[in-house]
Amino acid sequence: MGLGVLDKVGSMKYEIISPNSNKILLSMCDIVDELDYTGEALTPLKGIYDGNYKLVEGKDYKITYNDNVKSVSSSKGGNVGTITGMGSYSGTVSFDFVINSVGYEFGLYIPEEIEYGTLVNPEITYNPKNQDIHIQYSWHDKNGTKHIATNSKSITEVGEYELEASVYGNLGYKDTDIIAKFKIVPAPNELKIQCDNVVEGNKINVKVITNKSNGEITYYYKKQSEGNNSYKTTVPTAVGKYTVKAVSKATDNYKSAEATANFEIISKPKYKLGDVDNNGEITVSDAIMVLQHVAKNNILTGNQLLAADVDKTSGNVTTSESITVSDAIKILQYVAKNINSFD
Repeated sequence: MGLGVLDKVGSMKYEIISPNSNKILLSMCDIVDELDYTGEALTPLKGIYDGNYKLVEGKDYKITYNDNVKSVSSSKGGNVGTITGMGSYSGTVSFDFVINSVGYEFGLYIPEEIEYGTLVNPEITYNPKNQDIHIQYSWHDKNGTKHIATNSKSITEVGEYELEASVYGNLGYKDTDIIAKFKIVPAPNELKIQCDNVVEGNKINVKVITNKSNGEITYYYKKQSEGNNSYKTTVPTAVGKYTVKAVSKATDNYKSAEATANFEIISKPKYKLGDVDNNGEITVSDAIMVLQHVAKNNILTGNQLLAADVDKTSGNVTTSESITVSDAIKILQYVAKNINSFD
């Protein structure tokens, strides 16, 4: 090829006017006009041919770029490559090329269903260039009002939600979004109850130890010897062993739950107030037994303790400390016929 002048005709097309030997011309070059951004150095120049001979880079020519990694705006001259002849080849020619922005490939995982009370924590599964990924949540409340938040702590109730993960365009990447839909579903309720044994005639007292949902509770009862289909809402009163089942009503954020506890209705103790020795008579010896108990010489238990508590100073609850000298005095008053009863 000889010396000549290059005229640009259209985009990336050149016509040789008067070529001279050993002059590098654009018509000899294999150039890719457009390339996609990869984050790595690109090679739009694929080769230079002098007839059947492919010129060797570094021997016959050198190639330089103003930027072959990312796009250069047209206001700054665009992306340009410059070829300079070496050795047997001379001349310098330049060419334009374009680096296109591309969508950024990244991966994200969030379960389709998340239990209420569980932290909403999407997982970035693929982020090869460690780009900043921006998370945004959106949802409609019960009134139809749309809400948008960047913090998952704003998600406070069961419902349908949308997550938008975005990489904003920078370097050679376009704005890229991933949309994922998920639901917050009711969580299992934590329900625990306790029921102490009770003497017949007294109220059954079921204690709620835990009810995380604060949902309304309905109680069902059955004998321990009966099957699970025997539960009824009727509160038992007869002596026997029973199971109480508590069922919490489902709420907006919690499922219904069940909990059971066993208890026993115990027969009323058979004793007569004042008849501490349980011999059928109230005598001075009963008062003496009370005084011995107070002096801790002979501790009363069981029905003896109940029979000795004639003044009921502690109400309906009798303990060892409930028995005092006043109980002995009252028994002596009864024996002396100064009183007719212990009421």
